[in-house]
Amino acid sequence: MDDLRLIDIEQLAELLRIGRSHAYRLKREQQWPHVLLGSQIRFTVDDVKAIVAMNHKSPGTAPRGPRVGTGARRERIPKRSST
Repeated sequence: MDDLRLIDIEQLAELLRIGRSHAYRLKREQQWPHVLLGSQIRFTVDDVKAIVAMNHKSPGTAPRGPRVGTGARRERIPKRSST
């Protein structure tokens, strides 16, 4: 085995500069690769590389949604005259 260093999710969160709870949520939602030792979650160097690759976005590939506040026009309702 080349490199069998294992890190826990707290260390991974620190490495990725995200919160521990956020790391747990992303692990669950994105099905991050990991090693389960009993009830302990550990990550290998290859797991970390795979996680980074899963989340790597090239410039211009991110989906673009509508921009809020730029060009959106609302139908104006005329004000009542107070007579």
